[in-house]
Amino acid sequence: RCGKHLSDVLQHKIMPETLLFSNKSSIQEHWNGASPSNLSMNLVMLDTLREIVADWPANQRMRIIEVGSSDTEISRLILPVLPADQCDYLYIHDNDEILANASFDLEMWSFVSTQLLDLSQDIDISESGINFGSYDIVIAANTLYHSDDLIKAQNNIKKMLAPKGLLLLLERQSDRFMDMTFGLQA
Repeated sequence: RCGKHLSDVLQHKIMPETLLFSNKSSIQEHWNGASPSNLSMNLVMLDTLREIVADWPANQRMRIIEVGSSDTEISRLILPVLPADQCDYLYIHDNDEILANASFDLEMWSFVSTQLLDLSQDIDISESGINFGSYDIVIAANTLYHSDDLIKAQNNIKKMLAPKGLLLLLERQSDRFMDMTFGLQA
C-alpha cells in the first residue's frame, strides 16, 4: 500500500499516517504480529516480566507505567501475567485517538487505566496526577523513537521511576522494509 502511494506522500498529497494506521487495520499491527523477529523480541520482554513477577513480594503493590506505541500489542501480551490484585498499570500516550483505541483494547483488565500524556513536554505533577519517583517499572516498547524531544522523554521516564525501579525498553533496529514503510512518518 505504501509503495503504490509513495509519490503522493512525498508531494504531501497524502498523509503517511492514513496509509500506515487506517481504522480498519494497520500495516504496523500486521508487521508486529507477523514478523518472527518482532515476535521473538516481544517474547523476551514477556519472559523478563514473568521473572520480575515471580520474584515480586506478595505484600507489595506493583506500579507499572507503559509508554504506549501505535497499538496495544505489548500490553495485551504482558497484562495476563501480571497479578491483577496487586498491580496498578497506567498506559499513557500523547495521541487522543490512539489512547481511545487503547482504552477500548484494555478495558477487560480492571487494574489498567489510561491517560493522555506527552513525555516530550514538561510534565506538571499537579495537573497530570503522575507521581514522580513512584513507578516500579516503566515499559517503553517501540515508542521513544518518534518522540519530539528524546532527551526530555528520557528525563521524564527517569523521574517516574521509583528508587531501584526498572526500565524495560524495546526499540527495534530498522531495516530496509521498516525504513521504506515506517520512515514515511518522519
